[in-house]
Amino acid sequence: MKKSYSMAMAALTMAVVPFSANAQERQSVPFEKFKTLVDLLVSQGSISQQQADALIADSTTPVSPTIEITQAPASATNATAVAQGIGRRPTDDPPLALAATATPQRQGRRPSYSAPPAATPEAIQQAKDSGTVSVDWSEGAPRFTSPGGFTFRPRGRALMDVQSTGGSRFAGRNITTTGARGIRIGFEGTFGPHLFYQAEADFSDGTSEIQSAYVGWRTKLRDDITTEFNFGSRLLERAVEGSTSSDQIPFMERNAVALAMSPVAGSFGVGLTSKTFGPGWHVTAQVVGEPVNGDAASDDTLTLLARAHVNPLRTDRLTFHVGGWIYHERFSDSLDALQINLRVANRFNDNLRIASGPLGNPRSSLAYGGELGLISEGRWLFGEYGRRNIRSDALASPIALSAWSVSGGWMLTGEDAPYSRRGGVFATPNVRHPVNDGGWGAIGALARYEGTDFADAPRGGTSNALTLGVNWYLNNIAQVMVNYIHSTTNNRTGDYQGRDTADTISTRFQVSF
Repeated sequence: MKKSYSMAMAALTMAVVPFSANAQERQSVPFEKFKTLVDLLVSQGSISQQQADALIADSTTPVSPTIEITQAPASATNATAVAQGIGRRPTDDPPLALAATATPQRQGRRPSYSAPPAATPEAIQQAKDSGTVSVDWSEGAPRFTSPGGFTFRPRGRALMDVQSTGGSRFAGRNITTTGARGIRIGFEGTFGPHLFYQAEADFSDGTSEIQSAYVGWRTKLRDDITTEFNFGSRLLERAVEGSTSSDQIPFMERNAVALAMSPVAGSFGVGLTSKTFGPGWHVTAQVVGEPVNGDAASDDTLTLLARAHVNPLRTDRLTFHVGGWIYHERFSDSLDALQINLRVANRFNDNLRIASGPLGNPRSSLAYGGELGLISEGRWLFGEYGRRNIRSDALASPIALSAWSVSGGWMLTGEDAPYSRRGGVFATPNVRHPVNDGGWGAIGALARYEGTDFADAPRGGTSNALTLGVNWYLNNIAQVMVNYIHSTTNNRTGDYQGRDTADTISTRFQVSF
């Protein structure tokens, strides 16, 4: 048999995956159908017409070989994706086996701010065999892999919200608003097994703002322990929800612990990050300044942060989460006053807040907190607490601010809880029956009760909120969220002082890849 015909058979075996009802069924494609299969490759863009003509011309031989092609279920997106439960190929795409490079994982998508994975040996081999790049669509956007092991993948998200508040005794709080919680576009990739990068910008406020932007190096300390070092802007870890990307939190907004205990840098800061992952545990250490778009006219506020978690109990059905975090801030000399104005009911009601009041001449702060969680198949329960002590030249003793949260949820359609053992954070659930494959998607119900206490500050207030929510996951990249929030605030500063209650309903449509 001629070499060109052998190459054609290899290309056809990799690229053409007909559908049938039986995943194990195999069929023989006689040589007479060879030209039809080559034409299919041309229509898919896998080979050019010139290459196809050469294959047909070179493959005229009296030998009648048979091509073995593995069948995949009709409802599957591709053979490998069925086994992994992560298929998200659009149903009108041709059934290509190139997506077989997807790495098996428990969740539908890895945590958004985790480092991009290195190229798999299968993806590299496919690229070498084809002489070009291999493409993996399992995460909702194409991941390109070169024969040399380089990868590139675009990233993006759109989180569009509408919310309405009523029941407040202040007319200014009873408003209906719309907005974008996040509109981001970016990219990520790897250079071989060790070097990786990621960059992402947000446009939701009408201006561009760099979020994550870093380069990193990773290596294995042993077979089951990986460590990585990063320089750039990366998500600052604090609490479970504070360490989770905003597009993968079960609720529409992070809890009171994550928000009230946020450092001056916010969610991102430029600096050094070290992460070490083991079986059921991880440790993160960060030394950062201010965000990429921060003020460059004075010294940065310097933040030293650490977070760790462990799963002392982890079985197929049960996981126990224990975690803790701590950070220390040395404020910039240019920071004349520190004031926390925390939104109580999601993002798009600026009048519904709890305030600490101004703290003049702040010098440093020390914050710390704990995390406990129990995850049982499709159900999860978490409790979190945080405390922040702020030192100021204007006050004789530190001011103590605190926050707490208790939350839980249940995947009603049988999916596993949206939790990642690797980093001790939330992740997107794996949707078993995506709507684009004719299914109903996945439905999760959730509840959260949380509170903040800023009363130790001279004019600080208190708040609490009860949130009930339902999430409908259409597939692993799109979902619809509905949150109802009953909030109580008691401010001692600003336009809305005194005890007040309000009811807020928020809805979001989200696409993230």
